[in-house]
Amino acid sequence: MNADSVNMDIRAIDSKLPEFLIRDPRLSLSLLLSLAVHLVLLFTFVVAVGQSFQPFQVNQSMQLTLQANAEAPQHELQTQPVSEAVEMIEERGEQSFPQPVETVVNEPAPVVSEALPTPGNEVVELAQAIDPVTPTPEQMVEPVVMESSVQPLVQPAPITQITEPSETVEYVVIDESDYQLISQPDPVEFQPVAVIEPLVDEALIKNKLSQWLADNQDLSADPTEWEIDGELYQVAVERQPAEDQMGLERVTVKVRSEQDGKTLETQLELKRMAFSNYTHFLNKNEVAPGFGDIIAFNDDVIEGRFHSNAEIVVGYSRKTKPEFLGKVTTSAKRVAITKNSGTVKLSKAKRDQIFLGGIEMGVAKIDLPKKFVPFPYNTSVTEAQIHRFDQDTHLIFDVAGSVSIQEVDKPARSVTLGEQPQYFFAEGKTRLHVKGVVKGQVLVYSPYDIIISDSLIYAHQPDALMADNYLGLVADHDVIVDEPKVTGDKDIDIHAAIYAKSRFKVKRYRTRSNNTLSVYGSITSGLPAPTEPRFKTHLAFDDRFEKFRPPGFPMTDRFELDSWDESWSEVNDE
Repeated sequence: MNADSVNMDIRAIDSKLPEFLIRDPRLSLSLLLSLAVHLVLLFTFVVAVGQSFQPFQVNQSMQLTLQANAEAPQHELQTQPVSEAVEMIEERGEQSFPQPVETVVNEPAPVVSEALPTPGNEVVELAQAIDPVTPTPEQMVEPVVMESSVQPLVQPAPITQITEPSETVEYVVIDESDYQLISQPDPVEFQPVAVIEPLVDEALIKNKLSQWLADNQDLSADPTEWEIDGELYQVAVERQPAEDQMGLERVTVKVRSEQDGKTLETQLELKRMAFSNYTHFLNKNEVAPGFGDIIAFNDDVIEGRFHSNAEIVVGYSRKTKPEFLGKVTTSAKRVAITKNSGTVKLSKAKRDQIFLGGIEMGVAKIDLPKKFVPFPYNTSVTEAQIHRFDQDTHLIFDVAGSVSIQEVDKPARSVTLGEQPQYFFAEGKTRLHVKGVVKGQVLVYSPYDIIISDSLIYAHQPDALMADNYLGLVADHDVIVDEPKVTGDKDIDIHAAIYAKSRFKVKRYRTRSNNTLSVYGSITSGLPAPTEPRFKTHLAFDDRFEKFRPPGFPMTDRFELDSWDESWSEVNDE
């Protein structure tokens, strides 16, 4: 057969094929149906094969919580393709790493478990959220805490590709020391504290302490035992001297007794009183030569503690009366009111209107020291902190923390106060004149007079946070507010603790100006002196003086109860 004959035969078949299909239409329909079935089977096979090769995906809702070991060496974070990460894991081989302390699933979506095979046929449960949706408040659930024990490193199946979110992953090379297991301590069983009932009524203890202090105010004789309500108590006294020139001496009184074979003890803390502990302290109240009239408290306000060794005399009228807002004590047996040219006993009704903080009469006297001793204890005060003057001198304090010193017939000079207390001491009958703004801790002392020539205040308000400015004015004679032509016709403010062994007085007090003299701190004086009508006075206590005093400020010889929690505790002396 040649090529021409073959070509002829093919053309003949092609020309007859349409006729064949046309003559038998059922055969043509069968062929089309068969073709459609095969196409459907082929498509199903392709889809199934494609799904079997779907890449492994990490659900971002799965959270793994680890506690870092602070003592482990630090490793740098490396970013590598997935294939390199898998190779590195395979090279390291199978190792056991601690699992995280806890795995927390915070997503509210449905949770299923997918088991991954491990070399030991063990199963690691991985919480994987599927199709996360935003929950409604009613669908919110509490976080699920999944606990797991330590598992060996899971060898992952080969990963051909990662389509989301990127082509690389972050892989950190770690050791076992990079993690530490955190264990919660076993709960400690609560042990109730045994409450020891007081052995004696607290009022009896306080009364016994008051009696002891009244008979032995300077604590020169320490007791060894007290008899209270027919029972004997052992007493021990421990003294703590003032830590520095601004501190207060303290005493601890330990009271012991036996009960049911046990030694029980309570402790009372005492403090030695400085004169700066009183808003106002008055030694005597008598007609002063040159003044003519009895000195009485009239339009005055005193906030804080007041003590008088003498009778307290007040003026009372429809327009004016004094107000004592704190506790008042007096050694006298009565309080008097001015009437005509003399005094009479103040009625209880009026007394209650004046002494709003209460009054106690007939208490023991508190003596002023015979001589001021600035450094009664061993002290670390150096000569660099002491400035001495033998002629009248003006001290002008500056808010920047310095003081300008102007002595007669000498050039002016300046001293920086600094952080250490500074002492300005006059000699003989030298007067020291003071005014300005104090920033530091200062004591000004004169054996004669100190004259206040204008307002004298702290750089910061005494009740401000961390206020650390203190001023003490101590004179063996008088502390005087200068006359109006020096101070000006105005109110005068003083921030200080003042000790005038003779008087605290005002020059030209008869000047009618209706101004106010305000003292924030303390005033101690031997005798009263008039201030009106030039000034009505307002005295307010500096609460810091409960624990501190201006450097070297005079102390009393009295102790008082500072604190007592009224509790008893068992003591073991072994």
